[in-house]
Amino acid sequence: MKKKLSLVLSGTILAVALVSGAAVASGPIKLFVNGKEIRSDVAPVVEKGRVLVPIRWVAEALGADVKWDKNSQSVRIEDQGGQSASQHLELIERFYAPESAKEAAETWAEAVKQRNGAVQYSLLSPEAQKATIDEFEQWNWVPGVSSPWTDKYTVSLLSSNNKDRYVYTVEFQMKTSTGDAGKGNVEVTVVYKDDRWVITDIEPDPDAKSLPDLVLP
Repeated sequence: MKKKLSLVLSGTILAVALVSGAAVASGPIKLFVNGKEIRSDVAPVVEKGRVLVPIRWVAEALGADVKWDKNSQSVRIEDQGGQSASQHLELIERFYAPESAKEAAETWAEAVKQRNGAVQYSLLSPEAQKATIDEFEQWNWVPGVSSPWTDKYTVSLLSSNNKDRYVYTVEFQMKTSTGDAGKGNVEVTVVYKDDRWVITDIEPDPDAKSLPDLVLP
């Protein structure tokens, strides 16, 4: 997925505030990107307690493309490597794609137990991925807390249309350092879509006494 960032400016100045409350610089300010010094035609400056740097030079040093849209008075930054990385990850996901609906539900449950957000995300449908990616990133791809944790789980078939849609009940048994922490059920809907099994919906039991932290579509 190509990431885009639009910055609306009042003119053609390509600068961004990086540090709040910066001290007055006693000499030229150096600019480093990933440990490499960048020498731009517009030097970083301190203005009103903030360090301003030329965003074009920073973005291009990170491999992005920067374009100025005069009509909308905006700067558009596009990560040129994003599409390649997205395709790379998609191919990996398809290689390890579950071969059955039950395997998809079981793999998801194990990923929840292991707090592996990357695997959980890879099992979701494209629509569910779009709805959850921000939350996964906020968790830094490790959803949940260290306690209570998932001790074990069971996966049972709840319903099916005998073709391409299955609903499973996943029962999580939770635990803490002091012992049992209760259990709760989650309904996981798995469908066959675009030549693979994907999860489209995750519904926790509202009356569950204890459940792991879940990222829900």
